[in-house]
Amino acid sequence: MVKLSLVLLLTTFGLSAYAQDWNTARLSILSGGNIPFYFNTLDKYNSGIEVTNGTVLGINIADLPTDPPTPNSTLVGWSLEFNSYNGATDLQGSGANTLPLNTIQLEATNNIGLDPADATYYGLKDLTVAGEVLMETTNAAHLNCDWTTHQVNITYQAGMANGSLLGETPDYYVVEIEIILIPQF
Repeated sequence: MVKLSLVLLLTTFGLSAYAQDWNTARLSILSGGNIPFYFNTLDKYNSGIEVTNGTVLGINIADLPTDPPTPNSTLVGWSLEFNSYNGATDLQGSGANTLPLNTIQLEATNNIGLDPADATYYGLKDLTVAGEVLMETTNAAHLNCDWTTHQVNITYQAGMANGSLLGETPDYYVVEIEIILIPQF
């Protein structure tokens, strides 16, 4: 039996944004930094694989007023975006084999503190080079939060939404994904 292994390496960068050294934003991986997909049955090749809540991210945001007030230094919201790391244009096999980036989809959901009533979740999005928004909020209650009270789950799908992987070259494919916390002023 030929085995196709698709491994997803999750790279998260804490983005720190400063206005007069007051406002800060940080993203923390609380669990699930490496997501493997093992296509070892015909059903998995045909139907794909989903890893529900494979990663839990903690959100730290501090919107502290400056003294004296600085124009455009007050947060109005923030978003989580993702893309392939370092401009990767496809999933790389161990040789010259590749798979398209849209083989992978991601979705953000609430774990703690970010109910859909006060945050917008955009559902499953294809992995791209340019980036996609997973979720965002402009609710004032989420402009000062920390990872213990505000967490997001990330679900991964491989080989589901954009066609079967049946017929693809068996290999060990890898892609790094960058998830970015972006403050909005």
